Amino acid sequence: MEKEKFVGKVNCLSNPYNDFIYKKGIDGLYKRGYKHFHPSSFGECTRKVAFEYYSESSEKLRDLMKKSITAKFMRICDAGHAFHHRMQKSFAEMNIIYGYWKCTMCGNIMGKEEPLGIKIPKKCSKCNIEPEDPSFLFEYNEIILRSEDEYNFKGNCDGVVEDENNEKYIVDFKTINNNQYGFLSRPNYKYTIQVNIYMWLSGIKKAIIYYENKDSHDQREFLIPYNEVVINEIKDKSVKLKKLLENKSIPKREESFVIDKKPCSYCCFSEVCYKKS
Repeated sequence: MEKEKFVGKVNCLSNPYNDFIYKKGIDGLYKRGYKHFHPSSFGECTRKVAFEYYSESSEKLRDLMKKSITAKFMRICDAGHAFHHRMQKSFAEMNIIYGYWKCTMCGNIMGKEEPLGIKIPKKCSKCNIEPEDPSFLFEYNEIILRSEDEYNFKGNCDGVVEDENNEKYIVDFKTINNNQYGFLSRPNYKYTIQVNIYMWLSGIKKAIIYYENKDSHDQREFLIPYNEVVINEIKDKSVKLKKLLENKSIPKREESFVIDKKPCSYCCFSEVCYKKS
């Protein structure tokens, strides 16, 4: 039998896919909203938070943000989101995660009447479908957490989980490559800030940052206790930043930041941040 001939590489799927995912990234940029502070951003540079805030009314700043969106960047983000969805579905099957639950048959969302959501329901309260496996009917929706207006925080928490002793934890899922995983002895500082904000807004006093190695799928988790000192600093910082922004001003750059080093070298706003007036 004659062997099939290799016809070479093609781009009949990758090109339209990358065009699609790039447009998805641009659309998501406009939908995200930056008039409130995101817990996931607050452990980084406050000048960046300010530029994002002003991008709501500045096409120039929004264009700079758009330049950071590439198809490869979106593929990386989607891989992280897929890990979130996989863990959330597994925890739903284990019946240990709280959140909002959307019925995929009728669109009804359950759990929003509770501050921290609910565990996966057994049947839909609207269409009354009661599946053998609820995780196939209900789609997990993340919990939305908000602060008082003076602090200006709003964000989605990956989940609230409960252990065998009925203790609740904030859980935040992260993916990391093999090189970084080899040096992973503690969570990134900005992630500890992020989960502390979630703990403050939810009233839960423990969090778990749950890492997965994207290359080997090894996993590692870190327990983060609630830190009142850190939260007081965050509150003070957020109040001051909100006042600065309302006065159309911008915070000073931290002295340790340098334009050609991280995080500035990767920041889409570096050209305006370091521009001499």
